[in-house]
Amino acid sequence: MMEQALAEDGYAYTNKVGDEDRIVIRQRRISFPYDDTYSPTPLPRMAAVLYNFPQTKSKTVADAIPDTGADVTCLPVDDCQDLDLFLFPYYAGSSHPFGGVRRRVTFYGAKVEVNGSVYVAIVEPIDERERLVGREVLNQTKVTFDGPSRITTFD
Repeated sequence: MMEQALAEDGYAYTNKVGDEDRIVIRQRRISFPYDDTYSPTPLPRMAAVLYNFPQTKSKTVADAIPDTGADVTCLPVDDCQDLDLFLFPYYAGSSHPFGGVRRRVTFYGAKVEVNGSVYVAIVEPIDERERLVGREVLNQTKVTFDGPSRITTFD
């Protein structure tokens, strides 16, 4: 029965008959405010812990950008070196940055932790300073971008 409940909506619980009014459902959720100082429009930001693939090195960041337009996670070369990511090549492929020229790159295995949940990531080292958390991570969880409220929520 629990397996069926989990398959339906991902939440399974039991309750004692007569105690229905005392049901407490806890859900792991965290929200991050948009960066209102970013120009020309506010930008979603998030905190995360970045790991190399075996999780032997980590780096906590508060300024990552959850980017639905990025196929993979993009980290500055300095972050990749700090995490020893270059020891964990994943595959060689092509990258076609927005407005840029298609180029051959090596992608690296890593992990990204948000609010206690750890997700497998594919990282492209970049020369820019911005940290982009790509769709390969975002698609592993429920993310809500609430532009009018300027809040990004991870469930």
